[in-house]
Amino acid sequence: IDVCLKTDEKGNAVVEIQDSGCGIPQEELDHIFEPFFTSKPVGIGTGLGLSICHGIITGFGGDIQVSSAVGEGTKVRVIMPAASAHQLSVVTPVAAADTKPAQKAGRRKILVVDDDRSLRDVIVSALEDEHEVVSVESAVEALAKFGDKPIEFDWIVCDVMMPQMTGMEFYERVKNRNDGSEKKIILMTGGAFTPAVRGWMESLTNPKLEKPFRIRQLKELLGKLL
Repeated sequence: IDVCLKTDEKGNAVVEIQDSGCGIPQEELDHIFEPFFTSKPVGIGTGLGLSICHGIITGFGGDIQVSSAVGEGTKVRVIMPAASAHQLSVVTPVAAADTKPAQKAGRRKILVVDDDRSLRDVIVSALEDEHEVVSVESAVEALAKFGDKPIEFDWIVCDVMMPQMTGMEFYERVKNRNDGSEKKIILMTGGAFTPAVRGWMESLTNPKLEKPFRIRQLKELLGKLL
């Protein structure tokens, strides 16, 4: 593996990492930054690593490029803008603690409930520019956040299969509040269900997303619902 650190003609910081491995076929290379895309066998990996890297790097105004040839190896190039002396010397004032940002038109409050931290991070990163997004790792934590107060979230994106408390149990607990909040739940499904769970899913009219899904699909669904 060769690693090279340099600056380009625009003064950007550049990190290049190149190996002499087996390489990546072009049909896979075209999709490597898509959430959930993986060439590994089912059950190995989530297909979220490069998507998260891409989101972090582009979020800071940078870029990540990958070139590869089968049988020759792969080269990853990360480009990050360098901070100017002026930027380093400027201190951004901190807003007062009781000052809330203005609510953008169409902006909603969304809760993401999933035990997969990588997936939660991808969803939050993808939606936080347009909505206020909160994430928790379990249905138990979500219920604790609600307490006895009215549920303040406009939509709850919840996985069905989770340890400790399933999405099905969570749905029924929310339904028992008798305030209609269960209608706010968007169910994320993985497809591996018992007949009982599948029957329960089919009995609901709630919006559903089947994993793996594209972030674009989630955004389109929210666009229709909001």
